Amino acid sequence: IINSIKNGDIDCSIWSLEENVINDKDIKCLEIAKGDGVMENTQAVIVIKADNLGIKNYFKLSFDKNLVEEIQQDVMKHKIMPNY
Repeated sequence: IINSIKNGDIDCSIWSLEENVINDKDIKCLEIAKGDGVMENTQAVIVIKADNLGIKNYFKLSFDKNLVEEIQQDVMKHKIMPNY
């Protein structure tokens, strides 16, 4: 994923914290706020090039964290199938 971002093949990615091996000064990993409760055993993050302001602003303006969490819960409850 890191090489694909640096090469410009992809603009962003979902990254598992279990695989947090980012040792690159040009790539920044931001943790999603934990909220009130205990952290679940999985999380999703969005990885983008630090200088890609278009994608960064798109996610800031368009990303609906509540909708994503609702879909995740539906997948975990087997109400819907995951789509990759």
